[in-house]
Amino acid sequence: MIRISIGLVMSCVLWTTGHAADRAATPTYRVIERIPGGDGGYDYISVDSATHVVFVGRTTGVMKLDLQTRKVTMDFVKGEDVASVLPIPGTPLMLSTNGQSNTATLFDRNSGAVKAHIPTGKGPDGAFYDAAGKLAFVMNGEGRSATVVDPARGSAVGTIALGGEPEAGVSDGRGRAYINLNDRAEIAVVDVKSRKAVARYKMPGCKEPTGIDYDPQSSLLISACRGSKVAKLIDSVTGADRGTVAIGDGADGVIFDSAAADGA
Repeated sequence: MIRISIGLVMSCVLWTTGHAADRAATPTYRVIERIPGGDGGYDYISVDSATHVVFVGRTTGVMKLDLQTRKVTMDFVKGEDVASVLPIPGTPLMLSTNGQSNTATLFDRNSGAVKAHIPTGKGPDGAFYDAAGKLAFVMNGEGRSATVVDPARGSAVGTIALGGEPEAGVSDGRGRAYINLNDRAEIAVVDVKSRKAVARYKMPGCKEPTGIDYDPQSSLLISACRGSKVAKLIDSVTGADRGTVAIGDGADGVIFDSAAADGA
């Protein structure tokens, strides 16, 4: 029997806009506790800081971990090869993606009550939320598209053809979204209002882009390249290559810490 523990395992890219002399010493990280989970695969993870609850995409559904009681609920919400677990800001709702059934599930993350099962494209995986448009975007890897979901309506309201296999995406909150195309080593630029891909940014030296995030202060996109063990820094306005940073092996997600950057 294999015991899998929940922990923070990631290849980190630390990016700051401050001067080198002003930067604090690189922090050290260590494991302080292990909370056993069930056998099987794990995918995306999200944390509800207000309620101290962690949600994890699992093979058979959404797993819930109460950080205060350490209680694990394996199938808090049933699913089929769940990848993303996306909180909808300002609401109690969460969206999970089901890779096997080509659907997304909209549910109450407090009670687990399902609000809607939403058809997507083929192979839904990652998902992100655009606060300006109040829309969620589901990345359909095999469908080479993104499904646009209106959480308030509980339904899909559009499909965006991307011309490549989408992995992860991020919104700049100002009308544009940026989606990594895993098989093309490019970033698709999406106009949120028209729901169309309007440009593609190439990433020289990048193989298998996975996670992506956005720094609003510098307008830079940070894209993790799993196959080449680097992160690319791309100007979100022009698509210009702003640099390459060496990272660890098997990188998947990227998280930009704006609070740490502001204090750098």
